[in-house]
Amino acid sequence: MTRIALTILGVLGAFIWAAAFMRAPGAALEVLLALSPVVVTAWLILMLTMRRHGRAGVRDGTAAAIDRAAVLARDDHRCHACGSAAAATVIARRPPRRAEPDPLARFITLCAGCATNSPLYRPSRQ
Repeated sequence: MTRIALTILGVLGAFIWAAAFMRAPGAALEVLLALSPVVVTAWLILMLTMRRHGRAGVRDGTAAAIDRAAVLARDDHRCHACGSAAAATVIARRPPRRAEPDPLARFITLCAGCATNSPLYRPSRQ
């Protein structure tokens, strides 16, 4: 709702500024230069404080650890590619989808050898 209101306000402001610029270009530029720091600051505050609709727990690692353990248990620590019993790497085969019945279905387990050869594997930076 806030984004829609700000978009409408921005469009109206652009039209008003364009009309003022046609009548008095010097005065319109002075107003633009005076108001631009205020507008940019307000926009930054709104964007930085807006609630994100991301996945919970990804930054603190809790969801990632639970998903990893659940995927390893589901696959019985077996490599999805070669069947080895020493699989310890969990990778995502595809991006997440909305309203997915099983959110762990997109993950597979791989052994160290298959993980290094997989184009999907990106080592963690921890």
